[in-house]
Amino acid sequence: PIPFVTIPFLKFGRHKTKFRSRMKQKGRVVTTDIPIVGGLLTCSYPDKQNSTSRKKHCMTEFSHGKLRFKYTQQELLPSLIQRMHGKVKPTCSPGRIIASKLQTQIIDYRPSLAGEGLPLNPMRKMLYLSLQRPTHAYVMWRFHKYFHEQLA
Repeated sequence: PIPFVTIPFLKFGRHKTKFRSRMKQKGRVVTTDIPIVGGLLTCSYPDKQNSTSRKKHCMTEFSHGKLRFKYTQQELLPSLIQRMHGKVKPTCSPGRIIASKLQTQIIDYRPSLAGEGLPLNPMRKMLYLSLQRPTHAYVMWRFHKYFHEQLA
């Protein structure tokens, strides 16, 4: 039998997480960065900190971008709630409504469909916009939906 070979679409490195409190706004922020370290769907270019060129060269210090997840929790004050919804409902205890927000960013990612050179080839750009970008948007939409369902 032929062995099954898997080629990862994206490979991720070790995550880095930062915790921050916002004393004035009575909230907290958790930021997690997950580096993209390779995969079939990435185009590697030298890390911006080590080189100003994006042209491919020997395998040193390549950057493929990263995913950033930023989760914010904040206690809403009655004055803000009144501006948002008209009035505070009697069932809500004043000053104890917690708002949660999840932001997702893809930073410095260069898809392999776009290629290496700048400016982008119009055909490659059209291919990326019609295939890979909608897939990213759909996956992130599903993730955010799942995340908010877990909070509820």
